[in-house]
Amino acid sequence: MKKFWCGLVCASIAGIILARGRRNNRSLLRTAVPTLNAVGAIAIFRRLSHGNTLRFTFVPAMAVSWALYMAVLRKRMPDGLKITPLYMFALAWQFVHFLEEYLTGFQYRWPVEIFEAKPYPDRQFVAINVGSYTLFVLSGIALLKSVPEFVMPAVFFVVMGVVGNGIQHPIYSVMVRGYFPGLWTSIPNLIIGPILLRQLLSGTSGPTVAHPALAR
Repeated sequence: MKKFWCGLVCASIAGIILARGRRNNRSLLRTAVPTLNAVGAIAIFRRLSHGNTLRFTFVPAMAVSWALYMAVLRKRMPDGLKITPLYMFALAWQFVHFLEEYLTGFQYRWPVEIFEAKPYPDRQFVAINVGSYTLFVLSGIALLKSVPEFVMPAVFFVVMGVVGNGIQHPIYSVMVRGYFPGLWTSIPNLIIGPILLRQLLSGTSGPTVAHPALAR
């Protein structure tokens, strides 16, 4: 998991250094950091993936997240005070969803039954999820404060963690013709996901500007 953390941190630092070299170009800062975050995350997902588990789920979800950021959030952030309560509720519910997955063996059945890959060890499965949730919390603060440079993890959480989970778990249950780990706690995401995604892309806080602390 050291590579997981180091990759994202290094990508963020590299983006900041690159942007600070051209202080008057604020759009570069808003583009460089999230893009390097996305590229670094995709590289890590491919590295950690057992078979195609993350390659067919996390990788395309990150690509979609980056595209949404570039098309909307880079130019106009949502109202932080409006979106944060639902975002944090969805994140809190994600912990409940993770608990259902862990207790019912998602880390074993998902790779084996869906992708015909080797299962994830408990320690790796927990480390990936807890590490990701930490980033989602920190990125939620950036969302609240309308700091676009660091909202990419939050966008990914909405796309993959909420909308994606709400869609894929019922599909997995259909594929195995029965209960699949994480099914019950994924169902509320079918309602939460579209609402949260709409708020994320609403762009009600006005044109995005570089955060003063980063623009100096």
